[in-house]
Amino acid sequence: MSSLHHEALLESCFDQAWEDFRVHNQLSAEQMHEIESHEGVQIALSRSAERMFEDMCQ
Repeated sequence: MSSLHHEALLESCFDQAWEDFRVHNQLSAEQMHEIESHEGVQIALSRSAERMFEDMCQ
């Protein structure tokens, strides 16, 4: 797969991680936008997205 394809997959994984985090924590989209820049949230989203990406690439 090309690096552009990988980049698109990873971006999709981040989008899914964002939505999964929001739903799991019962947050509205507005609430999620308010907290998404916090370091702990960023770490959680990044780890989740990377895990999804690795699972897709196997």
